[in-house]
Amino acid sequence: MNDNNLRFLKRFEDLQIGDYIKNGTIDTRNNVKLYDFLDDNLLVCFFSTSCKGCLPVIEELKDFLKKHPNTNSIVLFDSPAENVEFLQKFYNDDTSVFKISKRTMEREFNVYGVPSIFLLNKLGQVLYTELGYMDGMFEQLEKTLLKIIHR
Repeated sequence: MNDNNLRFLKRFEDLQIGDYIKNGTIDTRNNVKLYDFLDDNLLVCFFSTSCKGCLPVIEELKDFLKKHPNTNSIVLFDSPAENVEFLQKFYNDDTSVFKISKRTMEREFNVYGVPSIFLLNKLGQVLYTELGYMDGMFEQLEKTLLKIIHR
């Protein structure tokens, strides 16, 4: 039996603070990788249209980016192309939005659930992470981001 057939039996570990996210490919056509977006820090958001909890996070991210316009961020979105285009317009170029599949999220970045949010340092190390939606999650992200900026 092929190991891929037993994939459902594997236990996957979510990325934790201190882990390094993989430098996965975001756009195979143009050979764009996640680390191409790294600066002093990078906010990476993983969303999907098949996720009910993603909608409030998508909306709160817009407010967060308006409040912190210099935040280096990227959204990786599992959705049909027309929804990706809609999301790009929704964010008014405040962030970059790319279409990727959930399978790519898993294989390229070790991300197994959406919504997932990671704040990375310039080395790709996770400084803040949130899986799922919780009230006040962007307030905690803001506190973490401000601590990093004012070091």
